[in-house]
Amino acid sequence: MNLSDTKLLLTRPEQASCRFLAELRARGAPFCDVVISPLIRIAALPATLPDTPSTAYVFTSANAVTCTQDRLAGQGRRAWCVGRQTAAAARAAGFDVIAGYSDAAALVDIILRDPPDGPIVHLAGRHRRGNLVGQLVAAGFKAETVEVYDQVAQPLTPEARALLLADTDVVAPVFSPRSTRLLIDAGSARRARVHLVAISQATAEEWSIRPGEKVEIATQTTSTAMIDAMFRVFKA
Repeated sequence: MNLSDTKLLLTRPEQASCRFLAELRARGAPFCDVVISPLIRIAALPATLPDTPSTAYVFTSANAVTCTQDRLAGQGRRAWCVGRQTAAAARAAGFDVIAGYSDAAALVDIILRDPPDGPIVHLAGRHRRGNLVGQLVAAGFKAETVEVYDQVAQPLTPEARALLLADTDVVAPVFSPRSTRLLIDAGSARRARVHLVAISQATAEEWSIRPGEKVEIATQTTSTAMIDAMFRVFKA
């Protein structure tokens, strides 16, 4: 399989897909054909946001920052973030970002070592994994989750459907178990050999691999590790 002859299918929301594509091209990956077909659409939810001077926040996605920036001012309040993009968005919104860790488990450990004086609010999406707030409550914190956005499923574009029906090789990076399930449903009639690059073991386990296809798992939950995994597909 030749990288320059292989198609790339990006299924994250448009902005995230374009950002990832820019990183990929900066690393020298000249895919001959790139199709962006978001499988989810981010929709803000009209949630009531706990907002007191002592409240500290947890953001596990930049989407949570974007969907609340017109209702919640950072004003230097503490915010723990998962991921570099999330941390950057929170800083831009005026929060005092403690760190941009790559997973929620590491975030819990940091909070336990340097706890806030007030309550902790996890501003999250409707579809999420893990129980970050449950761990904090079990540790004695006053904490709650507020869902501030939904990840609404979208159909593939006609171009993406045609790509999956062609006799070709397609590399598809996926960033959550739900995205994998949506891709399976959308590509159930595929003729293309889809080589999945998954951000985690749980994400990969959702995939139904077919003969001639490969699955590669990132060693960390970062875009850099995802790109490394994509190159490993071609070296295998």
